[in-house]
Amino acid sequence: MGLDLIEVEGVFERLIASALGSGRVKEVAWITAFHSAVERDLETELLATPSRTGSVRVKSALVHGTTFTVDVPPSGKSGTEIGDLLLVGESFKGTEVVEREALLLQMKVGLGRPSGSSSANQLALYGNWTTVSWRKPGMRADLPPTHPRKLNPGDRTVARFGLLPTSGSSPSTALCREVEPSADLSLYAMPLAAAMALPVCLTVGVDATPGPSDGWPRVVEDMLWIARERHFMSEPRLHQVELRYESRSEHRDRLLVIVVQVDSQDID
Repeated sequence: MGLDLIEVEGVFERLIASALGSGRVKEVAWITAFHSAVERDLETELLATPSRTGSVRVKSALVHGTTFTVDVPPSGKSGTEIGDLLLVGESFKGTEVVEREALLLQMKVGLGRPSGSSSANQLALYGNWTTVSWRKPGMRADLPPTHPRKLNPGDRTVARFGLLPTSGSSPSTALCREVEPSADLSLYAMPLAAAMALPVCLTVGVDATPGPSDGWPRVVEDMLWIARERHFMSEPRLHQVELRYESRSEHRDRLLVIVVQVDSQDID
């Protein structure tokens, strides 16, 4: 892809810092502020990176509601959000996606192991990583069969926890950790900005290119289909999206979808 990993990491460091601010960090407020920073600056800053080759387009949508809630294997517990942030990198040739990678992040405030039943369910989902079962009947009806989506547990590195400091400070204190099969956070941590750069530069190491396979490519396509068909095609950037599957009381949840596209025809 026509973007440099270190340069893209630097771009995300600046965006993370902008969203953190200088006061007490709150998860929902950070996601909203990060989306605003992405809308305002991400495409411009990526185009300005010295090593870039090819045209770059950025699309984003902040989808409100419980559309992207799933059941948790193997317990079957319901009502767990699949994540807070989906970052997608795509290489295009004309109108065809020739390569895609994606990273799903569950954001939490605090650099230690997150507590509470919601976090425990999310850790179990990422640690098992065997199925994604969309809970909304309307969403399942709109998507192609078969449900639930079956995953390769070895691909669990695509779903990680993003950990934010409790108060605004250097973006280097924001971390990203994988989830072990034991449903606990890995001891190894990397800067959140470095993790965000991985899918944009197609270096996650797990393919998400659309095709006949099930698994992670199908799950990513599900999420992008909702965002693309309802929002990206008519509005390249949209602050708040409310889907027809949702009731007004369900708008406390959200998923921020960010897609970075590079046209491979522009790359020598």
